[in-house]
Amino acid sequence: MPTRLSRSATPPPPKGRPLSEVLIAITGEFTRAMVSRDLSEAHWREIYQNHAALAEFTPSRVRVATAKVSLPVAVEAIGTPTVQDTGITPKQIASVLSNRFARHEREQFAARIHAQLVAKSKHRYLNPMLVKDLTRVAAKIVPSFAVKQDLDLERLAKIQQDFIAQPPRAQEARCLYAADDLEHLRPESIIRIELTIGID
Repeated sequence: MPTRLSRSATPPPPKGRPLSEVLIAITGEFTRAMVSRDLSEAHWREIYQNHAALAEFTPSRVRVATAKVSLPVAVEAIGTPTVQDTGITPKQIASVLSNRFARHEREQFAARIHAQLVAKSKHRYLNPMLVKDLTRVAAKIVPSFAVKQDLDLERLAKIQQDFIAQPPRAQEARCLYAADDLEHLRPESIIRIELTIGID
């Protein structure tokens, strides 16, 4: 009976990650390390306080002021510029409401207006009907609402136009950083990012 040759599966190509995610992950590790350090210090402080021979002493504390990281990466791709539209904020909405309302009233109205816009996904700057949608919601929430007196339409339109006029976000680089991925690449295609991170 002929022997059937098995064909090994081709491993999937390495998948790059946005460089910003890699850097956030690295700084997050330092944050977790500092939390662990604080817990360890509290643990040893309690032991010292409850030990007759150690009570008058203080546990030694090692301070790390900065950390230097040399991160080898290979650029996989450069993404196209994008516009991150987070939408109008409650603070901006409060700024276009009339001063005839007290500050805390404007903030309360703005929070409710913002919540209703978000619920219907109408709070985005790129919403061409943003001014009309916000005016319509404000009329339902603000007591005795009068558009021209209670809402600065020019300022509202300017807030929207300022966002639209700003350039797109910088291009995002996707990088390979895992050792298993980098070892298959030519050395000249790998770059090193030197980081100095302030810790304490």
